[in-house]
Amino acid sequence: MTTMKTQIATNLDTLNDGVAQIRNKFDSSSLTNEERQVFLLKLSIVKMIFDFLKVMKDTSEKQAALITLCMRGGRCTSKDMRELDFRTLDHMRYLRSQMETLLEATVLNTDKVNRLFETNSLAEVMEIKNWYVMNVLQNKQLLCFIAQN
Repeated sequence: MTTMKTQIATNLDTLNDGVAQIRNKFDSSSLTNEERQVFLLKLSIVKMIFDFLKVMKDTSEKQAALITLCMRGGRCTSKDMRELDFRTLDHMRYLRSQMETLLEATVLNTDKVNRLFETNSLAEVMEIKNWYVMNVLQNKQLLCFIAQN
């Protein structure tokens, strides 16, 4: 049986690959100050994303398990359900689906992740950072979901 790679896993790969590319380019002596600023801002956004995911995972063991399942596209098993004290397997699957939807719409938004590494415009990277602040760090629905689970 083959497993499908989730969009979340793809976006995480994009973030990791993008950071590697930035680090390779960053040491170039031909970079302008603005290009360095753009690269540093991109790295700070990636750090913000990974820090937010870490905070989410640190909230609870259940939350960490759900996020890990979303990141690797894993299936919810009866063993996981019992170990993490979920009421039912369907409930665990429901929460994982909710988590996946929220992550795709906010923290690991495909459009924002791709745009972050496609653009070299300082203004556009600032716009992406502002989007993350408004739609992730200040997103009441996302923060409430994290607190509840």
